[in-house]
Amino acid sequence: MDKLTPLINTRVQKHTITFDGPAEDFFEGALLGNGALGCVVTTRPDAIHVFFGHNSVWDRRVPDAPESQDDTFAKVMAKLNALPKELDHLRDDPWFESHFNYNFSRYGEIYPRPLPCGSVLLGFDRRSTEVLGHEILLENGLLRIDLLHDQRKLHIEIFLHAIEDRLYLRSVDSRGQAAPHPFVRIAMYPDPTTTEDFPPVIGQEMGDSGLCYQQSLKSSEAGTHGRPGNRQYWLQLAVMLNQKVEKRRILLNVNHPKRYEGAINPDFNNFTQESPALHKYFVSDKPLEVVIDLQQGALDKLEPSLPKTAFGHWDSHFADNCSHWSQFWNASSIELEDSFLEQLWYRNQYFLNCVLRPGSTCPGIFGPWMYKNIGTDWHGDYHLNYNTQQLFWSVFSSNHLDKHLPYVELLEDYLYPLAKSWAKDYYAMRGASFPYCAVPVAMDKPLLLGADWSWGIGISAWVIQTLWWHWLYSGDRAFLEQRAMPMIMAVTEFMVDFLDRPECQGAFWGDNQVHVFPSLSQELYRLRPQFHTNRDALIDLAMIRYQCETFLEASNTLACDNIDLTDKVNELLQKLAPYPKALKDGTAVFVSVPDEHPDTIHNAPQPLIPVFPCHKIGLDSPKDDLETARHTYQTHLNEGGNDLVFLNLQAARLGILDLERFKRQVRYCLLPNGTCTDKNLTAGGRISDLDSFSYMNRMGIWVENFALPAVINECLLQCHQGKIYLFPNWPKEQDAAFDKLRTPGGFLVSARLTNSIVVEVIVHNDTPGSQRLRLINPWEAAIWQLLDNDAEFNSDAKILCINIEPGATVRFTAK
Repeated sequence: MDKLTPLINTRVQKHTITFDGPAEDFFEGALLGNGALGCVVTTRPDAIHVFFGHNSVWDRRVPDAPESQDDTFAKVMAKLNALPKELDHLRDDPWFESHFNYNFSRYGEIYPRPLPCGSVLLGFDRRSTEVLGHEILLENGLLRIDLLHDQRKLHIEIFLHAIEDRLYLRSVDSRGQAAPHPFVRIAMYPDPTTTEDFPPVIGQEMGDSGLCYQQSLKSSEAGTHGRPGNRQYWLQLAVMLNQKVEKRRILLNVNHPKRYEGAINPDFNNFTQESPALHKYFVSDKPLEVVIDLQQGALDKLEPSLPKTAFGHWDSHFADNCSHWSQFWNASSIELEDSFLEQLWYRNQYFLNCVLRPGSTCPGIFGPWMYKNIGTDWHGDYHLNYNTQQLFWSVFSSNHLDKHLPYVELLEDYLYPLAKSWAKDYYAMRGASFPYCAVPVAMDKPLLLGADWSWGIGISAWVIQTLWWHWLYSGDRAFLEQRAMPMIMAVTEFMVDFLDRPECQGAFWGDNQVHVFPSLSQELYRLRPQFHTNRDALIDLAMIRYQCETFLEASNTLACDNIDLTDKVNELLQKLAPYPKALKDGTAVFVSVPDEHPDTIHNAPQPLIPVFPCHKIGLDSPKDDLETARHTYQTHLNEGGNDLVFLNLQAARLGILDLERFKRQVRYCLLPNGTCTDKNLTAGGRISDLDSFSYMNRMGIWVENFALPAVINECLLQCHQGKIYLFPNWPKEQDAAFDKLRTPGGFLVSARLTNSIVVEVIVHNDTPGSQRLRLINPWEAAIWQLLDNDAEFNSDAKILCINIEPGATVRFTAK
């Protein structure tokens, strides 16, 4: 019997992103991307303006680390312990104030940061041409801009090549046939905020059918980890046209100072000037094709060269693009009676594919879409206390494991070398200690240097957590052994050494437990006098526990001989302090640190970290644990901004997500371009009544929220402690279906819910080894059979347990 009919061919086509009228604002423009190059296409009433950015183009200068004698963990701890006990605030002490400023001294610079890559403008005469709107076809990444030109419908079609960093544009009529274009001029603009101390932009001649500029980019990358120091980088943006353009004399702007100088009776026809160097005019209106090529890199690897292209091959290039998108959409799909949630899933899968591609640089917090200072707040960096990791939360269940590889490569190329040297040089410990924030630039020391949030000990486990997930979802033993295990072992060594200090042992605290000290609740409590709130933060406890259990499982899988470390980890798991709790309305709830008030307003849902991402509490957990987690969610206060995916995913894991409320929050955060921004929900935490709840809206495109499909996936399919649950947080009265969602164990699961009944389930083993399936039986009795095999098997067990061989597929139906 065939598998469930693939859903994508019709479903994705329903969710075209549309915009009526001109979209002149950056956050109204259409978003295009190929996983490395990103474009924002805006439509003014008089022009189409395309803004370019790239995951790999950065201002790679690194601020010098200031001198400090407090340059090790031991020295800083000694001084903290010697501070006067009567301090109301640590920064009241001159030494700590100096150290605090030292910690943030480099982070206060504008670099390193992503760099915008310039823009290209195609202008028309609005007396004859009008912008009607635009649409993005998700099934193939095509942007179609609708114009009314000389009272006729005209379309400008644009797409990005799936692999090459090139944009293709053409003019067509309503039948898709080549048509005369409406444009009068074309202009190229280097980004106006590029720092003045960069070398000047160099215009390059491309004959009479193109424009080009080159920009040298300074770098002061540290010569560490086998990399040369002070490498030079470059950027080149080139426009190639299938027809001639020329320089012209143009009228001066009415505000130009020369328009009226000394003129009593000015002859306005004489107020002209030569058009700027990167500004030319079209000679004819014959059907237009444009190719815009972006090159970038290190000068020691490749010199910039003027691109060459042959026009007339739009169809073949676009066919390649369609093939790429078709492969992406065929990986998984959903079909929901709830059209809004279905649209949310497909649109954010589209955005995800725009920013992630194997072999490309991992996107920063705002991805490759930038202009001036948009996309550069917080250095546009990798915040490793949830923001960066969250982008990848949906790639596993959505069956896009390849999209995780840019993160893996980021760890291998930049973060792991730095983490090893920092553990040794700063902590005097083994293994690897990952930074709180990072950039894809070689550095000797992290951007944050001293005692503060960068001391969050659980960060290191969180940074590498998805390496273990990659193994669980793929069954790729080589990945586990060669890429994941070295980092898993290194982080475990660091944690064991950190927690082996006398200050973490029970004798120091008057008990027999192991405590995390100092410990920080991320971005909620900084270091405090007498370390109040700086012990046993739940995030550290949960991540350490997860890391230790991961190490033991990985060692067992690979039959590693790590007896001493294994013994230490087992002892640590037995003695590690319990999760902190408090009473709320007479019932226990988790809190982020011991003695915390349960009504504390958080900026991220830390009290539910054991539910997700640590997977310790789920639908089949002991009743007391499950009820504690559910009560924590129901009484939790979060200020917003960091919870659109995070908190709602945790609720779905617990089977109590209110989908209607979730949709209302999504609508509250939606931008005109179809993405969701981070937006605040309540005052009283870090936000006051006088603060803007929308202050993050214009910082950039928050790529972390492209993980929204993960929330929907969890409503449709969950796997906890090896058991697969179907539609665990979905209203049974609403029809739903999914195809090839992935679970740990490497199972691709397809299922359909119709008229409140699960019609059928199909499970495929997509790993190289035999896997044990444990499926919660959705019927009183089930029939199952291997596809291509007529033999049928019956079972009325509550859990259907079956061994599935590599590449085999099993179909389940009601008996």
